[in-house]
Amino acid sequence: MIAALRAMLCDDRGATLAEYGLVAAGIAVPFIIAALSILSTASVTLGSATGGMQSIGANPP
Repeated sequence: MIAALRAMLCDDRGATLAEYGLVAAGIAVPFIIAALSILSTASVTLGSATGGMQSIGANPP
């Protein structure tokens, strides 16, 4: 029992997996922030374009 516990505490394979997870999260977070920023900007731009098209449709030149 003690030998099994000692072997489990000395095993570092899980630490490598955790490090890869942290690296993946560190890479993913900036991409998610950039995507949300682009989404916000695109929403405003498309809303403005839609409003302009509705205005032209209601009052043609």
